[in-house]
Amino acid sequence: MMKLGCLIASNDWEAPFFKVLAKNDTGEGKGHQAGVLIPKSLRQYFPQLSGVTSSRQPTIDQRVNAELYIGEQFLSIVDTRYQYQSWSDTRSHEARLTDQLGPIHRIAQRGDVLVMQRSTLTENLFRLTLVKKSGQYFELVRPAIGRRRWGPL
Repeated sequence: MMKLGCLIASNDWEAPFFKVLAKNDTGEGKGHQAGVLIPKSLRQYFPQLSGVTSSRQPTIDQRVNAELYIGEQFLSIVDTRYQYQSWSDTRSHEARLTDQLGPIHRIAQRGDVLVMQRSTLTENLFRLTLVKKSGQYFELVRPAIGRRRWGPL
């Protein structure tokens, strides 16, 4: 078994943060949401979005690139989207990472862990590593996560 820690620990990447995926992050929820909800406390790790949402502009966003992994298996590099959506004030505002995440989104399930890192070399490059709750690497991240649903790893 390869050391997932070796993948995560690299001078090219900032310290990892994580989110335990909920049903609405995986498409299993009733709303079939696209992408991963980014809790307010994790927004600090993403680019600052410029602009203000309004009824005329309910979404502000920025394109970012992401290297996608399942465990230590590289899947692809995608052009994805970090967005803040106000829904024209018809429901709670939210930030999400969406677009082109299908290789991870298709197999992710509630309870899996998404480990995220921002590049130290390129501001708009992220590494997203899916750690399956049923996979061999889950036991490596579980002690660092404890009972938290998201935060620094």
